[in-house]
Amino acid sequence: MNTTNPLILLIATIFTHNIALVYILGMCPFIVISKNFKTALGMGAAIIFVVTLTAIINWP
Repeated sequence: MNTTNPLILLIATIFTHNIALVYILGMCPFIVISKNFKTALGMGAAIIFVVTLTAIINWP
């Protein structure tokens, strides 16, 4: 029986199997508020937080 380490599964879920993170994460800070680096960095951090929390909550 092949088992997967839960930590590896969590990291894979958050970073590689998350469509929002892979394709859309950088678009909002880049397109909408890229004139101010500090604001774009804050928006990017907020998106990472929400996507990570969503992956943890939706983990089977």
